[in-house]
Formats: sequence, structure tokens, C-alpha cells
Amino acid sequence: MQEDLEKDEADKALMQAEMQKHLKTLHELPSVEKFCENLIDRAGLLVAYGDKEYRFRHKSFREYMAGLQLEKKMHSSTGHLDKLVNNFGKDWWEEPLRFYIAEVDADAFMGKLFDAEVSATLNQKQQDLLVTLIKEARQIKTEALQKRLLDSATTTNRQRYIMQCLKAIGTAEALDAVRKFLDAPFEKKAEAQDFACEMVNVTDQAGGAGNRERCGANASIIMDKPGAHYILIKGGRFTFSLTKKQETVADIYVAKYTVTNKHYRQFINYLDSKEARYAAILPVETYKKSMLVLAQSIKGFSGYIKGEKSLATLFRSLFDDNKQFNKDDQPVLRPSWYPARAYCLWPVALIAGE
Repeated sequence: MQEDLEKDEADKALMQAEMQKHLKTLHELPSVEKFCENLIDRAGLLVAYGDKEYRFRHKSFREYMAGLQLEKKMHSSTGHLDKLVNNFGKDWWEEPLRFYIAEVDADAFMGKLFDAEVSATLNQKQQDLLVTLIKEARQIKTEALQKRLLDSATTTNRQRYIMQCLKAIGTAEALDAVRKFLDAPFEKKAEAQDFACEMVNVTDQAGGAGNRERCGANASIIMDKPGAHYILIKGGRFTFSLTKKQETVADIYVAKYTVTNKHYRQFINYLDSKEARYAAILPVETYKKSMLVLAQSIKGFSGYIKGEKSLATLFRSLFDDNKQFNKDDQPVLRPSWYPARAYCLWPVALIAGE
């Protein structure tokens, strides 16, 4: 039903003939008709579909048993893994594939997948499925993934997909594979290089000297000390449409994501002397002095903070206790201009104080 017919109905005569092969091995042989009646009336697995077909009462029964049967067939015959790989991403095969992966080590499947044409370009749904399989596999090894990542013939798309898998695995071994990729002598395209640098930086908290050597001082994606990512927008000359004059703009790094509650809370905790790791780089009093200088150049800022004993209380988000909006990875909501400007100064001051 799963592999050959790709339909939810099975011919009664064909199913009974298949069942008869197994029933005849039992000591007390029931008739195939009685056995099917039991599956319908007592077990509730099958339903009669018209006069000539059966269906599983729930589609998941068929998908689950197909996944288990695939796992058994892998040990006795060839070609079944190719079938799964070639049907990767098709809705009909998604659940059996997940049930299959839950029974095996995913390494062999991943090796086959990244050798197959189907992995040349994966849509977002397929990429999400890939990560799901990694998380649901009974065992995770990285040999096949490492081998293909470090193969100079592997395409940029596949390099990125493989690194997504390694990121989902998240072990030291998986992340070491990404570092080896960065150190490999073959040429890498910027997209794969940036993704690898981002992974390494996330793990090593803004990167040490080794990461700067791997990724370079002018990487198109960098990470600040609190862990936020910024994308380099190269500067240059352009013609301003209103004046028709040539203007020059400098390079600028723009945040890849909006500021999250997690990052903003780190700032608030820092002001409240609860972030010793950042205070060791930049003493809170040193930062406050820099902020006061900045405040003098912004209308109303000095008045906003004048006489306030606790900047942490003043700058704290009004939605910090709101369960609907205060999750770590949600964007911080509606800080006023002055706290937002103070926050922007903080990662810059941390880098300067390093």
C-alpha cells in the first residue's frame, strides 16, 4: 500500500493472499476471513471499504507499520534506502520516513541523501524535515555528514544543509566538523562561509582569535558580545536623487534580527550589576559615563535620566512580565527612544572595552 500502490485502499483478495502466507505458519490456523474480521471488529485496525477493499482505520497505522517494515527490509535486501531518499520531501512518504528514522542510526540515510540529486536544492519544508529527522533519529553519528562537508566537490547548497544538520546535532564533534570546514584549504563561497562562522561564533560566544582567523576581520556576518548577529552592508559612492550629487557612505552593520528579550534583558541585568562577565570587560560605571556623554548630544535624553537612581528600572521593558510577549526569542516590545539608544551604545562599548 505504501510503496507500490501509494494509496490508502488495498484489494481484499490481495491482502488476504498476503496474510495467508503468514497465517499458515501458526499452530492453530485461523481462516484468513476470520482473521480479517478480527482486525475489523475487535482490533479496530482495518475497515471494509466497499465490497472489495480494506483501509486502515487510521492512516498512521499504515505509515507506522510501513516504517517498521522498511527498517527490517534494509537488513535483508537492497534498494529500499534509495526509495526513501528519492521520495524525500514528498508528503506521502514523510511519516513512514520519520517512523523509519526513529528505529535506526540516521548516518547512512544522510550519506545517501547528500549524494542524491534530490538534495541539490531543498525548499524550506524539506529543510525543516531534515532537522526533524536529525532530532528524531534513534542514534546520531556525524561521519557521513563530515565526509561530505569536507569534500571540495560538495555544492554550496549542500554544504549549508549539512551544517544545518550539524547545528541540530549540536555536539562538540558536530561543531568541530564545522571548524574543520572553515580551516579546509579549498575555496568556499561567502554564503557557506558566513553560515559556518555564525555557527562557530554562537558556540564560542563572539569568537576568540581562532574564529577571527577563520572568518576574517571583514566577515559579512559578525556577532557582538551579547550574541546578536549583524550583516555588513558595504559602503561606497552613489548619486543622491534629490541633489544629483555624488555622496559617500561608510560601511555599516545592520542587525540580522530585531533585538530579542533575551539580549535586552542581558543589558538590563548588566546595568543592575548582575552580569559579571560583561562587567569584567566594561565596568558598569565606565559605560554609564559614556552614556551620559551621549545623552548630552540627544535632545531630552539628559532630562529623561536626571536623578534616576536605577537605570535598570528606568530602561526595563514594560512588557517584561507579559507572558504573551516576554519569551526569550520574541522581539523586545516598545522601549522608548532613549533606552533603545542606550542599548545600541552598549555592544559598541563592550567591543571598545575588550
